[in-house]
Amino acid sequence: MHPALGLSLPAKKDIDGLIRAVQEPLGLSPGQVGLPIDIENDIRQILSGLTSVAKGKGIGALRTHAGDAHGREKGIGA
Repeated sequence: MHPALGLSLPAKKDIDGLIRAVQEPLGLSPGQVGLPIDIENDIRQILSGLTSVAKGKGIGALRTHAGDAHGREKGIGA
């Protein structure tokens, strides 16, 4: 369990599963409700962009290629 958020690790521990598990509790979900109407579209666009960076060609790819999550030494490419 994460002490600050009070969350258990999700069943799916890849980058997608981890992102989905924390987006809502951290207030970073693009689908959240109650955003100020005058900046709603801007906030959704920013949060969607953060999700894309983390999942797609950004953090997730870096973790896969340069991290140690797949049993390789840290920093060793594929």
